[in-house]
Amino acid sequence: MARRTVVSLVIMVSLLAMAYSEKGWAVEASAKADFIIKLIDFVEWPAGKGTDAGGSVVIACVGESPVNAALVDAATKKSAEGLKVTVKTVAPGDPLAGFQMVFIGTCDKADLAKIMKAVGTAPTLTISNCTNFARFGVMVNILDESEGSKVKFEVNTLTVKEAGLKIGAQLLKLATVI
Repeated sequence: MARRTVVSLVIMVSLLAMAYSEKGWAVEASAKADFIIKLIDFVEWPAGKGTDAGGSVVIACVGESPVNAALVDAATKKSAEGLKVTVKTVAPGDPLAGFQMVFIGTCDKADLAKIMKAVGTAPTLTISNCTNFARFGVMVNILDESEGSKVKFEVNTLTVKEAGLKIGAQLLKLATVI
């Protein structure tokens, strides 16, 4: 009987820990998505490149990530505030022309190379949350050290400049500049 109680407690604690970690991941994904949407307010695109023909900021999500679903929710909230934001899911080899932002959800370096080649020097803000991706040309890299709603990030100012984008000084003060 005592053994069954111990086994039951171990199972219950394990289930609670899993539920907590999933909830914690959802909060982290939501915070990252909110951050990505807020980037829109701090980035200046070249004339005529900040929205699509319909006046929408279009974000491509490349690769699988819990941030993708949270990004759709955050975009819906931002759209309700007046700026239309559209999120589309694409595969790593798909064309990326016409997107104002690309969130790279895959941490595979071969996929990253394909994505960066597809973006080229277009005025498209690239964002990732994979270790060291800013050093491989991603413009904004959300760091793993992000805690809860506080997001830490790197900005690769060279690739931002090459794409003809400008990131506000207020945002750069909060970033680790690469």
